[in-house]
Amino acid sequence: EFWTHPQPPDPVFRDQFLRALARATQVRGSFYHREGMKVAAREIARRVLDGLGEKDWFVAPPPRLKKAIAEGVPENPPFTRR
Repeated sequence: EFWTHPQPPDPVFRDQFLRALARATQVRGSFYHREGMKVAAREIARRVLDGLGEKDWFVAPPPRLKKAIAEGVPENPPFTRR
């Protein structure tokens, strides 16, 4: 039915999703200009220091953790450098 009778998205949900996506992935600045990099670095640092996302983006424990562990996925995989 999704493919044969498409429905428009819920406008409230769409707007909330787009705001959340922008909040999580967009940073003011530029990677191609020295001043733009400084702006981006300050914004990233501000977000990290403000704890952006640490309380409202993640659920502890993750909802699928028990199943993953039961299937052999390590709870805390070792860090490896590439």
